[in-house]
Amino acid sequence: MVVREAIPSDVPSVAKIHMDVWKDTYEGIIPSEVLSQRTYDELEDSWLDRLFEDPDTKEFMLVAENDDGDIVGFIVVATDGDEGYRGVIKSIYVYEDYQRQGIGTMLFNAALDKLVEEDILNLIVWTYKDNKNRVFYEKMGGKVFKEIVVEIDGRKVGKIAYVWDNIKH
Repeated sequence: MVVREAIPSDVPSVAKIHMDVWKDTYEGIIPSEVLSQRTYDELEDSWLDRLFEDPDTKEFMLVAENDDGDIVGFIVVATDGDEGYRGVIKSIYVYEDYQRQGIGTMLFNAALDKLVEEDILNLIVWTYKDNKNRVFYEKMGGKVFKEIVVEIDGRKVGKIAYVWDNIKH
């Protein structure tokens, strides 16, 4: 498994992972109408614009590529801050067949290394409280910082923030 910076030609694979894992992870948490509204093409356009066409982007993406050259996971981190934390995990998704094999950890640690290189030493991530995979953030040393309730298509959904006050290791 190799973790590397994403390039524009990775975007179709990233959009597929994003859509497929997002739907599986958030089914029953986010209203199904919202889950069914996204398309692969929209996600591709969004990732291309956000990461590769916006000269002022404050985000970077790392991908995990298996031995066959297939992308099986990715992480996106912003450096524009939230709640006083300079690093912000925007997305981390790994295909279900590749979960619990250390790939998320590899992506997370590579992102931390990149943040430290940019002298960004703290981090926050928001996730849905009912996301069964949020224990990953606890495993990675995240501490519960804040809980809120948001409304998505008329449904109240709990969100929780995990923080790392010092990511330098």
